[in-house]
Amino acid sequence: MENTKLPGKSLILVSSILFIIGSGINIIVSIPMLLTADYWDRTLPIFMPWSIWYIFAIVVSLFTIFIAIRGIKFCNVAEKASGLFTLGIISLIIAAIVIVFNLTTLGFTPLAFAGVLWPVLYTIGASKNKRMM
Repeated sequence: MENTKLPGKSLILVSSILFIIGSGINIIVSIPMLLTADYWDRTLPIFMPWSIWYIFAIVVSLFTIFIAIRGIKFCNVAEKASGLFTLGIISLIIAAIVIVFNLTTLGFTPLAFAGVLWPVLYTIGASKNKRMM
């Protein structure tokens, strides 16, 4: 049942659009980096090959685009709020993994913490819609 007055609709829409933009940029950057991963493996010390991290980045970006498309499609459908909330929690877990990776390899970077803002907005919006059920 469509309900255009759900309270979390705008939060889900905004965060979904930001997810798509950020993931698109990440894919555009990660593909050339994956192709040159052999160079990075030899120049930067890390406990795993860089190619694994770039593949992880591409897979996560594709999954995030899936989350965003679901958010755009179902942001005003109260019956889908639980599913969107679950996807929001999954995106928060992924964001936490990315932050841990950045802290262990690059040190503190404010951009890594900014990446958790979109999943938080998405999850809050889904939570607001979930309460309307």
